[in-house]
Amino acid sequence: MLGALLLLPTHIKAETTPIHCEKESTTPLILELFEEADWGACRIECARETSKTPNATIQLLYAVCGLRLGLDAKPELQSLCSTPETPLDVLAMAHYELGRAEWITGHSSKAFSHLHAAFKQPQSTDLHRRAGCSLAILLEEVPTLADDTPGLRLLLATCRKQWDHKLVRECSLPSPKKAGIMTAPARWLISFYQNQIGPAIGARCSLHPSCSRYASQALKKHGVIGIGMIGDRFIREPSVVGARKNPIMIHEHRKYQDPLSDHDRWLK
Repeated sequence: MLGALLLLPTHIKAETTPIHCEKESTTPLILELFEEADWGACRIECARETSKTPNATIQLLYAVCGLRLGLDAKPELQSLCSTPETPLDVLAMAHYELGRAEWITGHSSKAFSHLHAAFKQPQSTDLHRRAGCSLAILLEEVPTLADDTPGLRLLLATCRKQWDHKLVRECSLPSPKKAGIMTAPARWLISFYQNQIGPAIGARCSLHPSCSRYASQALKKHGVIGIGMIGDRFIREPSVVGARKNPIMIHEHRKYQDPLSDHDRWLK
């Protein structure tokens, strides 16, 4: 079992993720640096310690520190995920971190695969909750990812009562830098609609995700360019509904899938 639970402000650039560190597998200095979020110094110390005695827990911390510093630590996490000798608790955390990294960089299918793997390894109750919550949010964006995993949606639905508002916020993707001052007015209007107007008038949008959620995703992912994509969505909505393609049932209401990923490939 992994020991001390550290809830730390993290980033690829800013989210909160639980890292479980086994004290017997790490030095007090590494734990102290990690807890203080001194990612650079902690990564150096992890490298020094690993050169003497390779250890899966320290390798995980080394990779996570790299993510927090904005480095590409995916290969290091992939190595942990593909090594049969990796302890199950470290394996689950490596899958979770790699899933989050893939999600943030726009690789939804890979993100789903790793988050699902973390969710299926309930070595830690808190990690299991976070992996499930992240999966649910990801599936709201791309519902078709769960087509080959029957029963997953029902299982996630039974877990929802364990997710409070704070956890949902932490498991949602952080806004990249480009969603800054230029898009602030638009983001404020979307937030006002979602929190004040939407609950009063009910869910009227026939598309999934809803236009307000689509707009929020577009601004977070593409910044100012997202404003044009929002206008395009409003123009397309009647034709998408009229075509009646890709239907999906959401809370007993039939909607039609129109994810952002279908319309931003030209930007890649």
